[in-house]
Amino acid sequence: MKAYQSGIKKNHLLTPQNAALVIIDYQPVQVNSITSIDRQLLVNNIVGVTKIAKLYRLPIILPTVNLKTALNAETTPQLRKEMTGLPSYDRSTVN
Repeated sequence: MKAYQSGIKKNHLLTPQNAALVIIDYQPVQVNSITSIDRQLLVNNIVGVTKIAKLYRLPIILPTVNLKTALNAETTPQLRKEMTGLPSYDRSTVN
């Protein structure tokens, strides 16, 4: 069987070519609204996942909400530090 067909890799495993890490809602206002898990543990977990994704060269997408309008603060500092050099994509609404 061909490894590539029509430009799409045919593989049952997730790879950097067919997957991405999308990190949603890690701005302070969202993190501070969480009560079902210790907030520091929540942040530590996503920082760890981000480090693993970078190690495997997985594409990482970091959307933010209302950062450009100054209605919300930047992504939590611990996560933003891991995202150095990677862009965030600002949205104007939450859906």
